Amino acid sequence: MQNEHSDLVIMGGISDDLIEKLIREIQKDRYQRNIPLRLFINSPGGSIPLALSISRLLLNLFDYIETYNLATVDSSAICLYLTGNKRCCFPNSRFFLHPPSISLNDHLTQNQLQENITLIRSDTKSMLNFYHERTHIETSTLESWFNHTIAFSGIESIKQNISTDICADISDFSPCYINS
Repeated sequence: MQNEHSDLVIMGGISDDLIEKLIREIQKDRYQRNIPLRLFINSPGGSIPLALSISRLLLNLFDYIETYNLATVDSSAICLYLTGNKRCCFPNSRFFLHPPSISLNDHLTQNQLQENITLIRSDTKSMLNFYHERTHIETSTLESWFNHTIAFSGIESIKQNISTDICADISDFSPCYINS
């Protein structure tokens, strides 16, 4: 008998370690293109380039994805959440958006600072394009979101077109966990 769906829970920050574990997991036989993937996320975010890369990979590997915000989907983790054809959350789930940033060490040259500014601008543009592609939210609205820190509850995320559905429970839940 064929599975109706494959469940995968992602917990923790978007990092090289998490992405390695996720890639190893989705290579297993239980994950197939024609079997819907249900992706459950609880993440504070992390690397924007990694989040965008894994999001694009998932969109290429699976015909249908449902995503669930288990509690918090923050920062770059929203990219993973937006891979869902159906995007579910609980009424009190939280989505936290903020301008992209990077950590800098104390001793940078002017050229290194300029390179980091270029990276932030590139990351911002990539995220804006991905958000627009997945939600059809006006670019001007998205730009305003990334000019300051903003948080949405699950209910507000429906109004903002980040989520498509509010859920009260999760039926037939049989997850595999990926932690960073």
